[in-house]
Amino acid sequence: MRWSTLSLSPLAAALLAGCASMDSFKQADADSRKGGAIDQAKAAEVRKQEGLKQAKVEKEDQLMQSTREKERMDRRLAAAQADLQQQDAALADALDKKRITQQQYADLKKQQDALKGDMASLQIKDRNDQKAKAPDPKVEAEKEAKLKALQQRKQDLEKALAAAMKS
Repeated sequence: MRWSTLSLSPLAAALLAGCASMDSFKQADADSRKGGAIDQAKAAEVRKQEGLKQAKVEKEDQLMQSTREKERMDRRLAAAQADLQQQDAALADALDKKRITQQQYADLKKQQDALKGDMASLQIKDRNDQKAKAPDPKVEAEKEAKLKALQQRKQDLEKALAAAMKS
């Protein structure tokens, strides 16, 4: 009896190994079928890659938009600076031709110099902000509002100069 028990043991082991091998084969077969684990893994990887591509495209779009906004702000600041230079020349010309008094000139020049200083400050802030990788929409909105206020002050100064020259 002992002999038969020993001989069954290797036989049982071989059968069990065959069953385990069969289960692995069945699992591999199921994984490789359409819609199986392999297809699911491939689909997940494709979705991941598409998500990465989309994120890259969005980041590039944001960078392009940011670059356009920075260039627009630069152009507006440069135009405002040029207008102030013209205004400075007109103010000096008005004083030379005695269209305004020395006191009017001093008042208008003081306002103009303050405006130039504020413009320069905004320009420096804008240049420093341009070095940031991701622009802060809140900061950009504040700069935009400040630029509009400075442009309004510039227009008011132009009106004041025109009014002073008429009197």
